[in-house]
Amino acid sequence: MRLYLLGRGIQHSLSPAMWNGVFAKLGVDAQYGLMDVDEDGLAAALAGLYQPDVLGYNVTMPYKGWAYERAAVRSRDVERVRGCNWIGVRDGQITAENTDVEGARALLASIPRSDRVLLLGAGGTAAAMLTALEGRADLVVVCNRTLGRAADLARRASSWLQAVTVIPWEDRMAEAARAALVINTTALGMRDDRSPLDEISLREGARIYDVVYRSEPTPLQRQAARWRLPLADGLAHLEAQAVALLPHFGLSTQDAGLVRESLAAAVGHEPSRWQIPRPGPAG
Repeated sequence: MRLYLLGRGIQHSLSPAMWNGVFAKLGVDAQYGLMDVDEDGLAAALAGLYQPDVLGYNVTMPYKGWAYERAAVRSRDVERVRGCNWIGVRDGQITAENTDVEGARALLASIPRSDRVLLLGAGGTAAAMLTALEGRADLVVVCNRTLGRAADLARRASSWLQAVTVIPWEDRMAEAARAALVINTTALGMRDDRSPLDEISLREGARIYDVVYRSEPTPLQRQAARWRLPLADGLAHLEAQAVALLPHFGLSTQDAGLVRESLAAAVGHEPSRWQIPRPGPAG
């Protein structure tokens, strides 16, 4: 059985090490690999999905919308996000799921409901977060460099969120100081040393959810350590959405512990699941 992560510029991904470690511990005859392709390779990738030994693809940026458009069977979460991170073939049809939503739901369910949330970004991951925030926030404020994209996303989410509004990017700092939960879905910090937030004093008891993951803490995650705020980091998000993938891989959710062990082994440390992180050498 073969599985792949489909995307572009994904050589940094921890998914192969994590999943191949899980398969080895379970004695499952499966191999997880990378399918790093440009747009001209997508047609071949789609054809490969129908091969009998291919279980499916995890899909990452920038192809989550592409996969959504080609899926014939979509869950409610996929329809809301208009993007997916898992596609496979069932009964001859491409089916799509979004375990970014499921993973975010699991992490958000372990903290109190937030009266005010600041969501940074307006792409596919932001849409997944807005879907997961249903019933978890009184007000969600969406902030993106392109205000029109934030407005479009908020308009869609208004059908399931209690209250959602938008602000310009330059107003994010004032809003961050009021928020009970700040969620970063931008790429800031992924391959650079930039944070979406300046150095400020956040509200007492605030939490930070930074979906960006890399082996070392991102600038925003180092700020959370300095500010002494509980953090869900990108590794915790990767872990949570991977646990949600287990049934799609034909595995049991009782194997969640193996996912956690394998990810920790791949990266060398545990994710931050709403702990106050320890300041690192750069923090």
